[in-house]
Formats: sequence, C-alpha cells, structure tokens
Amino acid sequence: MAIRAGPGITRRSKRRTARIIRAARDLFLARGYDKTSLAQIAKEARVSTGTLFKRYPSKAALFAAVTAEQWQLDVEYAAPPPPGDPRYGLDHIGRDYACLVARPHTAALCRLIITELPQMPELADIVGTGFAIDRGPFFDRLRDYLDAEAQAGTLDFRSADGQPQSASAVAEQFLGMICSQFLWPQLVRTDFVPPNPADAAIVDEAVALMLSRYSTGS
Repeated sequence: MAIRAGPGITRRSKRRTARIIRAARDLFLARGYDKTSLAQIAKEARVSTGTLFKRYPSKAALFAAVTAEQWQLDVEYAAPPPPGDPRYGLDHIGRDYACLVARPHTAALCRLIITELPQMPELADIVGTGFAIDRGPFFDRLRDYLDAEAQAGTLDFRSADGQPQSASAVAEQFLGMICSQFLWPQLVRTDFVPPNPADAAIVDEAVALMLSRYSTGS
C-alpha cells in the first residue's frame, strides 16, 4: 500500500527547498557561479549532497531554479487583466513589474549572468538571456494582455511610419521604460538606490506614453 506524504512532510520539504535556493543564491552572489560548488551549497543549506543532487542534478539546473524563484512575486493578476481599459491594465502590470525589478538581489543576479555567461555556456542552455532581457512570465503576461487589447480595438500598435508592430515589440517598449529607471542603473552602479516602487510617478509616465502613442481613443 502506498504511503501518502502528510502535510508535515510537505511543509518540511518546502522549507528545505527554500533553504537550498537561499543558500545557492547567496553563494552564487558572494563567490560567483564558476567558483561555487554543489557541495558548498549543500553544506550551507544543511542538506546532504545526495538530497541536493536528487532535486537539482546540475549546478546550472539549481541556478535556473534560483533565477526562477527571483521572478516569483505575489501579484493581483496571475493571468493578464481583462481587456477594455488599457490604463487600468497597464497600470497594474507596470506596478507589479516595478516591484519585481526593485526586489533585493534582482540586479545582482542579472549582473552575475551578464558577467559569467560568456565563460559558462551551460547557463545559456538553461537560463538563456530570458532572466535579464525577456523578464520571464511578466513579459508573456504583458504581451498576451496587449494582444487582447488590440483585438478589442482599444490599442493599435503602429510605428511612427505607420507600419504595424507586434505586441512583443510594444511589450519590450513598456517594460523597458520601467526597467530604465529601476534596474539598468543598478547594473552599472552598485551604489545606485532604485526608486521606491510604491512611488507611482515612473509607472504613471510609462502608461501615459503608451496610451498617447497607441490608444485608439475608443
């Protein structure tokens, strides 16, 4: 007869996983990816190397889990907001994204990837450039939302010369406006303190620019 894991076992497993991710993140940032070993991470996380290898068979897989966890954030919409009010939808996604890129360790992990990716090709295979550029699930959520608004007729994505643009290109523009204020300065200046994401001014400006460029006025 199969034995089902009780809630206590599940909670312990979640705590152990969180401990591993935290230990790996701290060691990667302190020592660099190349100079951090799975044995060091196991020791810091207080787990056996066998337990660590069972969950993460390679260092690259563990690093991918660290970056994926960094992009997790409690947001109002797990799915894109409903279309029909672009100001409302862009405001909510923009504020969520501002909170994300201002989180502790986000800039440091991006900097680590940029620094070590040329020497560590296995990072490109598992993490790729998505952590620093495509912005993971936020990019997908925004792109899908913009597609829905375009289909609803509230937004029309055309370039300055009247050529149609994809929702992906417009999503890059919107997130780029926010990123330029919160994240990119941290990549070149370790002493840069990002603005408080609760300050609405940066997101409000990005939303206003998007609407002035692409709103159909309907």
